[in-house]
Amino acid sequence: MQKKTFRSLTVGPKKFQFIALPHSNFFSFTLVSHMGANVERAYQRKTRKNVYGIAHLIEHLAFKSCKDFTTEALLNIGKNMGSINAGTTCDYIDYIFETTVEHIDLAIKVVLNLVYNDLSKLSLNEFETEKMVIINEIKRYMDDDQTMFAYNISPAVCGYEEGDNILGMPSVIETFTLEDVKSVKHILLNNEHITYNIMYDPSAIDQQTLMDTILRQEERIKPTFAPCVLSYQEYTKALTTPHIGSFAIENEAEQVMNILVFSIKNNVYLAEIVSKYFENYAQESSLDYFIRQQNGLSYEISTWTDTISHKPYLFFSCDVSLGNEERLMQLFKESIDETVTRFNQEKYDTFIKAIALQKTLANINLGNYQSMFISELIDPNVLEPFLSSLAEDIDEGYKNIYTTYASFEKMYEAMLAFQKDFREGNFIKVTNVSHNQ
Repeated sequence: MQKKTFRSLTVGPKKFQFIALPHSNFFSFTLVSHMGANVERAYQRKTRKNVYGIAHLIEHLAFKSCKDFTTEALLNIGKNMGSINAGTTCDYIDYIFETTVEHIDLAIKVVLNLVYNDLSKLSLNEFETEKMVIINEIKRYMDDDQTMFAYNISPAVCGYEEGDNILGMPSVIETFTLEDVKSVKHILLNNEHITYNIMYDPSAIDQQTLMDTILRQEERIKPTFAPCVLSYQEYTKALTTPHIGSFAIENEAEQVMNILVFSIKNNVYLAEIVSKYFENYAQESSLDYFIRQQNGLSYEISTWTDTISHKPYLFFSCDVSLGNEERLMQLFKESIDETVTRFNQEKYDTFIKAIALQKTLANINLGNYQSMFISELIDPNVLEPFLSSLAEDIDEGYKNIYTTYASFEKMYEAMLAFQKDFREGNFIKVTNVSHNQ
C-alpha cells in the first residue's frame, strides 16, 4: 500500500516540493515567485517612478493573452477543467491550478503560461480594461475599514509611504502605462528564486516524470530576455525590518482593532503550537476564556503566522469596543501569566493529543496537506531535519516534527520567552484610530 509522502529537491535558487497522495485522483501545481509587491519599492528607488500597486495589476494581467492561450480559453479552462487562482503579497506572487490527474499536462502548461506571460500579446484595450477592474477592486476595499487595516499593517510597522500596501492608490494606478507593467514584469521574469509546489497521485504519474515535464515546458514557454534594471540583491535591499513599538492606522471603524506581532525566534511549528495553546487550548486560562467568555470584550481572538520582509512573525488579533483597549491588554497579560503558571506535563499531553486529532480530521480533506508548503514558505528549511521520515510517510513525519520541535520542555521554554517579550514590550502593536480622535 502506497503511503502519503513529502519530498523536497533544491536546484540552485529553485526548490521543488512534492506531496504524493496515492489513489486521490488529485493534482495541484503552484509556482511561487519569491519576489512580491516589495519590488515596487525597489523599482521606485532605482527609477524614481511610483508604481505602488503594479504587482497586483501584473498578477491580473497574467491571465490575458499569454503564449499558448487566449484570454477566453483561460476563462473556459478555469470554469470547466479545474480551479485557477493567483495571489500577491508583499513577499510573494503565486499561481495555482487544482484539478484531477487527467488534466496534469494542462495544469502545468497553464501555470507556466501565467507565470511567464511577458505581456507582449496584451492589447491596449485589455490593459486599460483590467486596470479599471483593479481600480474598482481597490475602491471596494477602501469602503471596508477592517480590510484596509489589514493591508496597511506592514506599511505601518515598516515605515512605508502611502500606497505601499499591495493595493496601491487608484490615482496612481490610473497613471500606469502598458510599458510600465512590462518593465516591472521584466524584473519578475528574471527572478529565479522560485518554489514549485506539486501535489499529485503517484498511482497515475511519478515524481521524476512530473519534474521533467515542468522543466521541459518551462524551457519552451519562458521568454528570452536581456538582464533587467533591478537585481534580486537590489530587491532584498529594499526590504525593511519592522520596528518594535506601537503604531496607529487612521480609519473610521467603530471597533478598535488590535494586532500584536512577535518575531518567531525558534521555528514556525513551535510558534503555532504555543499560540494555539495561549489562544484557546489553555481552557480556563486561555485568551479566549479571559477576553471573550468571562468579559465579552470581543467576538474572537485569532492567531496566525506570516512573513514581513521574508522573515517569520506570529500575529495575535482581537477587536474591541472603543474604551476597552487598556482592559484588553491587561486581560492579555493576566491570561499569559496564568497559562504559563498552570502549564504542566498533564496539560501538555492533553493538548498534544487534541492537536493530533485535529490534524487527522483536517487531513481527511487531502488538500490540507498543502499546509506543509505554507510552513516552508514562512520559515524556509524548517522541514529539512525531517525530510527522510517525510519521504517515507508524511503522517509519521508530522509526528516527528511535533515531537522534536514542540516537546514539553521546548514548548514551556517558548512560553516563558513569549511571556518575557510581552512583559518587556518586545513586540509590535498596531491599532486603529478615528480621524476625529
